[in-house]
Amino acid sequence: LGTPSYMSPEQVAGKKVEGQSDLFSLGVVMYELLSGEKPFRGESMGALMYNIANCNYLPLDEVQPKLPPECQTIIAKLLQKSISRRFKSAALLAVELENLQQKLENG
Repeated sequence: LGTPSYMSPEQVAGKKVEGQSDLFSLGVVMYELLSGEKPFRGESMGALMYNIANCNYLPLDEVQPKLPPECQTIIAKLLQKSISRRFKSAALLAVELENLQQKLENG
């Protein structure tokens, strides 16, 4: 079944899970690493699952305003409810992360 806090909306809904579902889960992990909080919470398993499938999270730039704006952009794309709005592959995400790394290194 998976760890509930890291489940994608399609997994919560019992739909077919593919690579883009893993990218959503990675977005949850990245959000948590950058903010110290999980993007979706609930008082019960049902509430948590509802929030993952239906509710917005507090944008990363509101939780950690000093982060580069690209972090918010990447996380926002990873945490899209719609699969078609997420990165199409981990390779495309890697390109964005490499671009961000280069930007940070070059100041």
